Amino acid sequence: MPGWLARKTVSLFPGNDFQTFKCLINLSMPLQLDTVISRNETQFLTNPVGEEIIILNMETGDYLGLNFVGSAIWEHMQTPQRISQIIEKLVAEFEVDTEKCTQETMAYLEKIKELGLLQEAG
Repeated sequence: MPGWLARKTVSLFPGNDFQTFKCLINLSMPLQLDTVISRNETQFLTNPVGEEIIILNMETGDYLGLNFVGSAIWEHMQTPQRISQIIEKLVAEFEVDTEKCTQETMAYLEKIKELGLLQEAG
């Protein structure tokens, strides 16, 4: 789902019973190379397993496994920094073409942003 689309969960209000109404709307702009990001650790627990990292969403019980490249990105997001800085580190670390690294990293960051794992510095 693109970052600009709304994602929402709605509970109806049958009769006079008030039920929880949740609406999560992601209207943020797509990430840019100069966007400052960091990890969102407020609702997630992480655990390294070999070269990978397992991330548990404490609210939903869902978990996600990051391969060694995803784990490297996660580690680089420990402190707020521009996406371009993270890409520079990945290019040096994995000896990958800058253009390919940029394309794949931007797509990956958009996905983890949708999952709530990434926060933009404001």
